[in-house]
Amino acid sequence: MKNVIKEVFISYEENRKIIGGMPYLSEIDNDDTLVASMKICGDYFRQGLNKNTIDEISEFKEEDESTVLIIRGLPLDINIPPTPYLSRYSLQSMPLTVAVNMAIYDTLGLNPVTYYGENEGHLFRHVIPTKKAINEKSSHGSTYTLGMHVDNCHLPLLPEKIRDKYSSCPEYLSLFGVRCDLNVYTKISLLDSALAQLNAETIRQLEQPDFLLRMPDSFEHPQQFELPLLVENTDGIYYSRFDKEYTVPKNEQAKQAFHQLNDALLSTQAVHYFLLQPGDFMIFKNQRVTHCRESFTPRFNGMDRWLLRLFGVSDMNRMVSIDKNRPYYLAA
Repeated sequence: MKNVIKEVFISYEENRKIIGGMPYLSEIDNDDTLVASMKICGDYFRQGLNKNTIDEISEFKEEDESTVLIIRGLPLDINIPPTPYLSRYSLQSMPLTVAVNMAIYDTLGLNPVTYYGENEGHLFRHVIPTKKAINEKSSHGSTYTLGMHVDNCHLPLLPEKIRDKYSSCPEYLSLFGVRCDLNVYTKISLLDSALAQLNAETIRQLEQPDFLLRMPDSFEHPQQFELPLLVENTDGIYYSRFDKEYTVPKNEQAKQAFHQLNDALLSTQAVHYFLLQPGDFMIFKNQRVTHCRESFTPRFNGMDRWLLRLFGVSDMNRMVSIDKNRPYYLAA
């Protein structure tokens, strides 16, 4: 199957209409309020868009061949504060930016979620360099390259049955550009383009549970799991839990297959480079691509790279909530 990257460009007129119609979110740091506001945000958002634009966005989820969607030219708040250097930072200064994110999730028919043990249980994660985590291989690190990976890949993939007390791996991951560093690209590798370079024997090896996966540094209490890196569904579509940094092959055959897949994911046939300018929104199918970023040196001057990350799922029946009052807060 050929992966497709879709780009949607918001016109100036659409941009202005969104700004004029989007509701103001007052309790913006309350995730319950954000989830409750999704429908109204989505309604006003769609009122500002042309029908063709709405169709291009809403069709993404249903198209198996579409794995990456980029929406460029979205509005964001005028007075964006300096890039924060704390892992938790108030969203109060960016109500329009947050409302646009929630509106897109509503338009796509996705549920924003967060996982226990990560990001202090909040939906939005600031992808920023922090002094405390500068040496971590996480979205808050910068010293080291963050290798190709699938987020929360220790959790069950879409073709797999849910394991006891564990939610499914996030289906979607989105990034919204708040502030751009022209030297720091987001790299996306298309799984199918990588697998096309591997022979059948290597793929079979990657389907064996011969890999030890450790939860990433962003989790408070990481555990370890023995799992396959590839899983095929009944339609012949492959899903991946590849993670360069947190996977240890259990034997020599698994090690060779692991490195061959890594090389294929980094090849020019598979990898694509993206800069997210302020107002650009990217969402990708987390289990159908891998992503990474190179190491960089933050300036810590308030102008460093700043993205907002959200996880999304389409089927809440595959999720295990740890709080009945917060169904989006999931076991991991």
